[in-house]
Amino acid sequence: MIRTVPVTAGLISFTLLFAGCGGGGSGGSSEAQPDLSGVIDIESGTRVDSDTADDRRVDLATANNTAVSAQTLPPGATVGGYLSSGSDTYANFFQYFEDAVDVYAVDLSPGDRVSFQVFSSPEDLLPAGAAAPERSLRILKQQAGTVVEVASQSASGDLRPLVEVLDDTFEPGSYLVEVSTTSGIPFRYVLSLAGEGTASVMNTSYSTPPFMIDEAVVTLAPASGNLPVIAAMATSQRRELGRGAWLVRRDRPRNLATMSSGQRESARQETLEWVRELQQQPGVTSAEPNYLYSSNKCPRTMIHSTVANGVCR
Repeated sequence: MIRTVPVTAGLISFTLLFAGCGGGGSGGSSEAQPDLSGVIDIESGTRVDSDTADDRRVDLATANNTAVSAQTLPPGATVGGYLSSGSDTYANFFQYFEDAVDVYAVDLSPGDRVSFQVFSSPEDLLPAGAAAPERSLRILKQQAGTVVEVASQSASGDLRPLVEVLDDTFEPGSYLVEVSTTSGIPFRYVLSLAGEGTASVMNTSYSTPPFMIDEAVVTLAPASGNLPVIAAMATSQRRELGRGAWLVRRDRPRNLATMSSGQRESARQETLEWVRELQQQPGVTSAEPNYLYSSNKCPRTMIHSTVANGVCR
């Protein structure tokens, strides 16, 4: 659901005027004042981390780093936040603060998807060679006065999102979702929750189009000798596409129709890891998943002229 919030011209004008008052300007200028009007669409269920660096700078932060102080989120929420394993200043002397853990209280059910996406600060503000953040996503359950880990993921060395899909055996109820960092650069993040029946999931990174599980398109270097390179790969099927490109299938048949949502997500991640391994093979110039594409335009020869959900009608 999208909630439309009207923007008053006076409020925006005041903001612009205030931002422009950096020095000793004359208050009696007859120059026309800036004005603005319109609407801002805000997705329902969005929230903001209660202890961002901006909140800490003006002493308005509300701690949310323990189970007791966990920030409550509604079902299907999307929250933007900030984490840093230490305090320092950027190259522009802008200060950032330590905030290594954020904890959120949520209700979860089987099939729910929890996504933790991170975003780096501009490179010109960071020291040369600054390490990507080491971070983790954990789902916790409070039981008999203690906190028990139910699921967890961690990553370092890159900025890929951490995604946890709850399988069909997951017990519905109230949980804690903890995001944390132990080293590396400070970063902003988006934590999003989506139910199994949700038609779409908010994704603040570049979208990953659908692809075939256990399949990849591999391009070989011209001088590599195609057949020996392909034969050395652990594949059950391979087909030449031309110009050094091959469609290969991993030697691991599975029936996707019988998989749970969690198993399908695991199969997707395993396919991506396999593709990364193929990229490192000698003689391989590129490797990518076998992406699925659909047309957004109907052929002129068809009597149907509109497209709905990728289907000509």
